[in-house]
Amino acid sequence: MESAAPTNLERIREYRQRLQRDPNPLAYALLAEAFREEGMLREAEDVCRQGIERYPSYATTRVILAQILEERDDIEAAQREYEAVLFYDAGNLISRTALGRLLIKQGDMAQAAQHLEHVLFLSPGDDAARELLDVARGERPPPAEPRAPVEDRRGRKAPAEGGAGGATAPSSGEEGAAAVPAGERIRRVLEELSEIEGVAGAMVVDKEGLSIASTIETEVGDDQFGALVEEMWHTAARYMEKMSLGVLRRGTVDGTLGKMVVLSLSDKALVIATEPDVRLGMVSFQAARAARAIEEL
Repeated sequence: MESAAPTNLERIREYRQRLQRDPNPLAYALLAEAFREEGMLREAEDVCRQGIERYPSYATTRVILAQILEERDDIEAAQREYEAVLFYDAGNLISRTALGRLLIKQGDMAQAAQHLEHVLFLSPGDDAARELLDVARGERPPPAEPRAPVEDRRGRKAPAEGGAGGATAPSSGEEGAAAVPAGERIRRVLEELSEIEGVAGAMVVDKEGLSIASTIETEVGDDQFGALVEEMWHTAARYMEKMSLGVLRRGTVDGTLGKMVVLSLSDKALVIATEPDVRLGMVSFQAARAARAIEEL
């Protein structure tokens, strides 16, 4: 029988223990994000500031802190944190997109457009950045407030705001799909991909390197594995930009014990782990199909 996914409170306990055992920068970020997802913003901010004090250049913790400050409407402080992220990691697309959004709210359309153009240079399929850039250029009206509910990185949908009935009921044609969280639908795609001969597992990670869904068995855990992939990917993308080779769309790591294929999606990355002697042609074909399916979810 398949075990139930851990609740967020269980993750908080797990990440607390992990931080006590090994206070590395990722451990601070994971615990802070778990607190944030649970709505415990004060605790999340405290963990972020502790992590930043020890590891000031670790971008993910600063991004989480900036998002907390933004949720509290402390826009100036949030903007400072996003800018600090870019001081250490100029290729951080989350911070550039967020700065674009904040600058639009402040009416600084020219500066917002610069950040958003940079995002789209590195990630042409980023629809959110594209829409914001259209706003900054005056080609689209600003989004209405409050914004529509969105799904978090683990596929859970935030509560809808407004209206006597709360969330709008899905139409009959959407009811089946809407009942299944996006994270679970992505996992089903990954399970099909993992059935290919020679594929050891697959994972989808967000731009912060946190796992959305995974069928990869790792010794370090999904989130740490995802963070390592994200760090490797952003490093390669920065070098591609510096060498005027354009946007990094796909990467392959060929090791003695296995291979790893990474495909860039609009706001995520698809990671496929394979056996060392696998034929990459078939894997690449199926990976492209899986990537399209995930983008459509």
